Amino acid sequence: MLLHRVIAAAAFTMLVPGVAIAAPPPSGTISCAIASDCSEMQPCGLLLYPYMDEEARRITVKVKGNESLSCDATNVVGGKGPITIARLDLTAKLPDGNCVAFTSGPALERGRIKVQWRGPTSAGRVRTVATSKADIATATYDIGSHALILTTTALEGAFAGTTLTLHFGFDAYIDTVEAGCGNASGFLGLSFGDPNPSTLEVQ
Repeated sequence: MLLHRVIAAAAFTMLVPGVAIAAPPPSGTISCAIASDCSEMQPCGLLLYPYMDEEARRITVKVKGNESLSCDATNVVGGKGPITIARLDLTAKLPDGNCVAFTSGPALERGRIKVQWRGPTSAGRVRTVATSKADIATATYDIGSHALILTTTALEGAFAGTTLTLHFGFDAYIDTVEAGCGNASGFLGLSFGDPNPSTLEVQ
């Protein structure tokens, strides 16, 4: 009788599927090179709705699904797979926004970012490894490098507790924007990252 119970228990154990242990979320530091893709989508880059010129108006600032050119994930620990791409979404409001306000320390409101950290599976398909979210904490503009620099509050999700810095180095027509836009008809978007370096960094 005892032997029958031992055999039955062994058979039951063989039938119960193994319980997978979830990998811890990614932590550490990571740096990614980013650039807007203006080959097809127009407007592109950092989007400005309805548009930005010398007149003050409420402007919605967005980045939609921008995928990084590359990522240095050498110092990343954990996660359910390697990270090779960062996919960025950003939204914020610029009250009384115009070209002067944008390039003199923009007072962004309700700023929020989401980053999907992506990488290849063993089959070669790209999947989302983890996601980070945070509010935008500070926004500054550096005339010398023609760059908007954003920092976040502590990240939620992947890389929890650290902060993220976005460095948007702008390209075409940025001299006109920095000069106050003048008689320019208005900008729907500002391209970044080609050739002016732009980065996304978790520190």
